Amino acid sequence: MQAYSVEGQLYGLPQYATEVVFWTNTALTEQAGVDIAAIATWDDFLSAVQTLKDAGVTPIVAGGQDKWPLHFYWSYLALREGGPTVVTDAMAGENGGFESEAFIAAGRQFQRLTELEPFQSGYISTTYETASGMFADGAGAFHLMGDWDYLPMRERSTSGEGLPDDRLAILSFPAVAEPVAEGGADATLGGINGWAVSNSAEPEAVQFLAFMMNAENQREAGRQELFIPIAEGSADQMENPFYIEVADHITASSYHQIFLDQFLGASVGATINDISADLAQGVITPEDAAAQVQESWDFR
Repeated sequence: MQAYSVEGQLYGLPQYATEVVFWTNTALTEQAGVDIAAIATWDDFLSAVQTLKDAGVTPIVAGGQDKWPLHFYWSYLALREGGPTVVTDAMAGENGGFESEAFIAAGRQFQRLTELEPFQSGYISTTYETASGMFADGAGAFHLMGDWDYLPMRERSTSGEGLPDDRLAILSFPAVAEPVAEGGADATLGGINGWAVSNSAEPEAVQFLAFMMNAENQREAGRQELFIPIAEGSADQMENPFYIEVADHITASSYHQIFLDQFLGASVGATINDISADLAQGVITPEDAAAQVQESWDFR
C-alpha cells in the first residue's frame, strides 16, 4: 500500500507485484557441473560464473544497450549490502545518502562480477528484447530479468517456442556474505502495478477498484495466469510453478523494493541506469558512481 501512498494519504491500490530473478537454463548449468541449489551467496554465484566460463558456456545474457537491465545488479546489491531501508534512508539524506558504504559496496560487488567478463560478446550493444530471445535460444546460462519474461522470451526466440519448462529454473538474487547492514538478504526487487485515483474521481470509481482488487477476483486472475496476485492468500489457484515460486518469494520477503530507476524519478533513474552500464564496462569507480547518483538526487 505504501507504493500508492503519499504522506500517509492513499491515492490508489496495488494490483500485482513482479520480481526480478535469475532465469536459469538448467541444461547449461548441469552441463558445466553447476548446482544452482548450492548458490546462496554472491561468492557462490561468482564461483558458478567462473565454472561456466571454464566449461565454455556463456554465463549470463544481458541487454546492456538499454542499461536498465544492468541496473538490476547494482540495485539488488545495494539492497543486499544496506538492508531494506537503504534507499529510503539515502532519500532522507541519512548515513551519507547515496554515497553511503552500502552503495559503494554494491558497485564493488558488481564489478567483481563484470571483471569475470560474464556476459555474451557485444552485450553493451544488445537490446533487452534481443537478449531475452537469445536466452530463450540457449545462448547463456542466466538472464537477470523479471518474472514477466516467461512468455515474451519464448516469443522472441528463433523458434518461437524457446526453452521448455523442464530446462528452466529461477534463482533468487544471492545474499552477500558480509553485508554493510543486516536485513536485506531476502528483500525482493521488482515492480508494483496498480491504479491511481484522482481527487475528482466519482465514489463509484473507488468502489470498483476495491471490488476488482478483492481477494476473490485476485484469486481468479491468478487462476487464469493474468498476473501474480498481490492480495494475501490469493495465489493459491495458480498452477505455473514459476509464478508460484515468485509469489512465495514476495510473500516471504522482508521488503519489496520498486525498481530504482522508477522509484527515484526519471532524472535520478536515468543516472542509475547510466552508472550501472559504466560500472559494467569498468569506466567508472564505485565511489564515482555513488557520487553521481547523489548529485542527481540533490539536483532532481
